[in-house]
Amino acid sequence: MRAAWYERTGPAREVLVVGEMPDPEPGPGEVRVKLATSGVNPSDWKARTGSRPMIAPRVIPHSDGAGVIDKVGDGVPPARVGERVWVWNGQWKRPFGTCATMIAVPGAQAVKLADDVSFEAGACFGIPLLTAYRALTTDGSVAGKRVLVTGGAGSVGHYAIQLARLLGAAQILTTISSEEKAQHARAAGADAAINYKTEDVVERTKLRLDRRAEGFEACQVRSREPLLNIQCLLVRPLDGLGRVLRGIDRLLADARQTEKVGQRVVHQAGRRGLSSPKRRGRFDLALRDDGPSSHDEGG
Repeated sequence: MRAAWYERTGPAREVLVVGEMPDPEPGPGEVRVKLATSGVNPSDWKARTGSRPMIAPRVIPHSDGAGVIDKVGDGVPPARVGERVWVWNGQWKRPFGTCATMIAVPGAQAVKLADDVSFEAGACFGIPLLTAYRALTTDGSVAGKRVLVTGGAGSVGHYAIQLARLLGAAQILTTISSEEKAQHARAAGADAAINYKTEDVVERTKLRLDRRAEGFEACQVRSREPLLNIQCLLVRPLDGLGRVLRGIDRLLADARQTEKVGQRVVHQAGRRGLSSPKRRGRFDLALRDDGPSSHDEGG
């Protein structure tokens, strides 16, 4: 197979190597996916730059991707061959991720992708989409409630807005930092976008709240965004039911639960037209030897 890998950490252009590696073989309970696209998340490029020790002498990066199952291991229904899927956590606690033309993963980590959802969109699911879903639902349903999504133009925030709408939120507010990002967030389904650089978020949110809604949920989707204190000010005086959802950078620990979540989310995506965010994290698998790089720092 064709792959990009690194054997030491550092800047992409200095450490990534593109070449041939043996095709992976699926073990018991695994499937092999012929990848069409690979998604890049911050955890991927941070690991490549040295944020944590290398898990093996050679690492193929990237956790998320999409493609078609072309081979299955023992215990997996042969009918899965030919199935369009999206892959999550492909490189979590494993040396070889999705930055290759093939990957072998447990069957639960290759989730069926609806026919009308592109491989490009599928590669943007995984970490961002499941993070958004977890943030919105970890403390109960958002149906009939008011939701504040901070950072609504980012990947996780973009999905959180769409999912909140699909899950029946009564009103969705979001914070952004420019008019371009406001348009992006409103296109995802936000009722109002508040520019936290130029507006008083607390006052603007109070003015925009629909008092007919029963609850208020604050969804923190970017741990480094300086809005957590603002959220606490908003939630506490407005509604005793309000809760700030924290720690959404953690994926679901239970693989079976995550598989069910992923199947439900993608089923909705296929039916309702869930869209992918700006594809700043997409990696094209037309790998070349000249100047291999995936996601430059800070991308």
